[in-house]
Amino acid sequence: MEKLLPAGVTTVRASTGIELTELLRQQGPFDLVVAGSELPLQSGIEALARARDEGHTAPFLVVQGASGSALRVLVSEVGSGPVLSSRVVDDRNLGDLIAGLLGLRR
Repeated sequence: MEKLLPAGVTTVRASTGIELTELLRQQGPFDLVVAGSELPLQSGIEALARARDEGHTAPFLVVQGASGSALRVLVSEVGSGPVLSSRVVDDRNLGDLIAGLLGLRR
């Protein structure tokens, strides 16, 4: 996924949903959070809900699954609370979605 990010974007990785929550607390705020829906110990959706409860407003992409080159993602935009919209993206439009969530033009 890093190859789809705009130049100059720094990434931080978490192995579990609990680690993600701790990173948000200790190193946040972040401009964008990408999480798997089935992270161990706490799902990406649970991490999103906890982040919103704690006042984090960064957009979230929660990756639900893959089929071929397509990904189903749930999107919570800046400050939208835990409201999610579902989208299917691939390598042609995932970069555009990320750029849009970061407020960048591609």
